[in-house]
Amino acid sequence: MSCTLQDYQLFMHRPHLKDIPVPDLPAGYGERHYKEGDEARWAALLNDVFGNWGVERLHREFLDCVQWSPRRLTLVEQASRIVAVSLAWENGHLWPRSGVVHWVGVHEEHRRKGLGRCVTTRTLEYFAE
Repeated sequence: MSCTLQDYQLFMHRPHLKDIPVPDLPAGYGERHYKEGDEARWAALLNDVFGNWGVERLHREFLDCVQWSPRRLTLVEQASRIVAVSLAWENGHLWPRSGVVHWVGVHEEHRRKGLGRCVTTRTLEYFAE
């Protein structure tokens, strides 16, 4: 499947990844990268936010891909529940040497707390490395 610019819901461009401010997480939240065993909770969040997600789809679209790395997924947890995620991916055929913030998802009960900004910033840091 080949994507074109028209296939994207939102397109933003940043010419460099310097001096991106890193927001603080609110008390009670922690951030980290993916680790084995997160699949069911990750899929549950994506299903809550976007619909139509399951563990099988995570494997098919990300985890089983050659470019997969646990550092590509930044997540925020509260009390062992994944409440926000962002994924670093590439779309080199459309934008050579560019990264894509594939999606940002925050559970409805945890929105308006800066969690989306936090995971997006960490995704941009992945590309800056």
